Amino acid sequence: MNTARITGATLLAAAAITALAACSTPAPGNSWADFTMKPAATAEATPTPTLVPGDKNGDGRLSEFEKQVLAQDAPKDYALADGTVMTVDPAQPLPDSVKADIVSGAAPAVDVFNADAGEGVEAVREYLNTKADQAGRGVVAVIHVYSNSDGMVWGVLASNTKATITKATPDQASALVAAEAWAAAKGYDVVVID
Repeated sequence: MNTARITGATLLAAAAITALAACSTPAPGNSWADFTMKPAATAEATPTPTLVPGDKNGDGRLSEFEKQVLAQDAPKDYALADGTVMTVDPAQPLPDSVKADIVSGAAPAVDVFNADAGEGVEAVREYLNTKADQAGRGVVAVIHVYSNSDGMVWGVLASNTKATITKATPDQASALVAAEAWAAAKGYDVVVID
């Protein structure tokens, strides 16, 4: 009986080994090398998106807002009063020749200011707005003007804002300090119109 059990167990083991060997044998026409030597499949490389200058959100294209920002930040051609055209980079301080041009062209607006402070403030602001748009960079002007109540004072006005930067003062130095501090915080340039 033991012999029958051993013989039955041996036959069962032999059948199991044969079945396993049949499962692991390559199909006709294939070899073990086909199964063991193939490199693993590689994933398709994701193409690196093309960087688009000015694309702030990284979607690979420019929105209308991004186009406006690019245009605003692009170098500008600034025409001086003598006809010379200069390229001005809005990311850099204004060249001295552009500042001098702004100062020299301010006389008509300052004359309006001296005749009528209410209209004059608007005339100077409009002038500064125009110059800031042309240069692509904000301008703060420290202006020597006449006040009916205080005589000659130094006022401070800036382009593209109606903010009061400092109260008019007879002291140019304090007006200039206030203008420079405000301009530094906003990325504007300061000019002195005397």
